[in-house]
Amino acid sequence: MEITKTPEAFLGKEPCLDQLIAWFENVGKEEKLDEEGITADILEVLSVYKSDTESKWSDGKYYLKGQIPLCSNVAITQGQMQSAIDEDNRRLQDYGGPCNSFEAASIEHSNRRFNNLQRLLQFYYYDYPDEICYRPGGSGYQAAYTEFTSRNPPLSG
Repeated sequence: MEITKTPEAFLGKEPCLDQLIAWFENVGKEEKLDEEGITADILEVLSVYKSDTESKWSDGKYYLKGQIPLCSNVAITQGQMQSAIDEDNRRLQDYGGPCNSFEAASIEHSNRRFNNLQRLLQFYYYDYPDEICYRPGGSGYQAAYTEFTSRNPPLSG
């Protein structure tokens, strides 16, 4: 499995779970995320991970890919994502596949959440700024247009 690469501009500035939640709540108010492939079932990973951190059993952490415990205020880095994949692969090799349907379902849920988180990071890093924010009618376009027109009033004639 290939992980979402962090662009150079974001290295050392990767978002944590709390920041992703706030960012997607803000973007969701401005844009129609489902039109961009970010559906409610993909966004659900954020609330599931956040509710995990609020559970008594979790010690304030959620488990990235079901393997790596992270606090909601710790940046989600490429290294942590790769560690989660490596640990998942190691456990699969050490223990073999799932021993029952409950375990298989649990693994599938962890994998789906991880893939959904990857999709959200892809959108956060790459898709939003170029494809949505600055398209005609997008929030970036509107802000740029307002700024331009405030400095360059229309010619009267």
